[in-house]
Amino acid sequence: MGAPQVRSSFRVTPRNLKLATCSTRSPSISRVGGLICSFYIVHYQFLGLIGDEDQVMVSTPRKQPLVHLISVGRFIPSRRRVPPLLYPLPVSGCVAAAYRKIHLFDVELEGRVSLKESAFTNPGSEMAPPVPTPAGKVGLAICYDLRFPEMALTLAQAGAEILTYPSAFTVTTGAAHWEVLLRARAVETQSYVVAAAQTGQHHPSRSSFGHSMVVDPWGSIVAQCREGPGLCFAEIDLPYLHRLRQEMPVFAHRRPRFYSRAAAEWGLGLP
Repeated sequence: MGAPQVRSSFRVTPRNLKLATCSTRSPSISRVGGLICSFYIVHYQFLGLIGDEDQVMVSTPRKQPLVHLISVGRFIPSRRRVPPLLYPLPVSGCVAAAYRKIHLFDVELEGRVSLKESAFTNPGSEMAPPVPTPAGKVGLAICYDLRFPEMALTLAQAGAEILTYPSAFTVTTGAAHWEVLLRARAVETQSYVVAAAQTGQHHPSRSSFGHSMVVDPWGSIVAQCREGPGLCFAEIDLPYLHRLRQEMPVFAHRRPRFYSRAAAEWGLGLP
């Protein structure tokens, strides 16, 4: 599995959008067999107007059974709001599913981070079921979704073996929380976590942390990008995942009725 790391500029054109795709033209990819690219082409904050139609050009491979996971959004002159999207595209090039980000990043860290996604985009209204792929069943999530363990647990209970978090974490939040959150989601769901990331400076007032990463179900980092654009690879070992889930059957040990009862008795609503 590959987790790319890219830097999107403020202005995106059809040409550089094509250049951001994952294809067999890359020597490092050509040497690897079937894998998934969890690919965060561009964060919607930095996507310019491409043309009259909403479109994304994707270079699908001709030989290897790759799956592109692409998170895209854009501003429209009519001010219609489009939520961040995640499209799994199988080798056929057809859209296999679509997930729209349900958690928006509305955060004000005094003197460090100020961002309100709800000012220019709408959240999605539902989760997407895990998507079958040659590498395993993939649970779809985006960026800030990473901070909500209930979502990851629900995807894992629905059969997800791999969780994807294409992201554009700020430098401040990424340095403090990126790795620990990815490892936590992997451990608590006993799943592989694949997180492609934006990196570097996009424009004078916005930079992303980067550090694309693959974490195994034990919580170990098995692949990671460092500084600058790049691509990291890791093997997805499903027999290892299933053995771990059998040896430590966390989901069988969960007691959801107690959680729900306590939440109701304490006036907390649904857990």
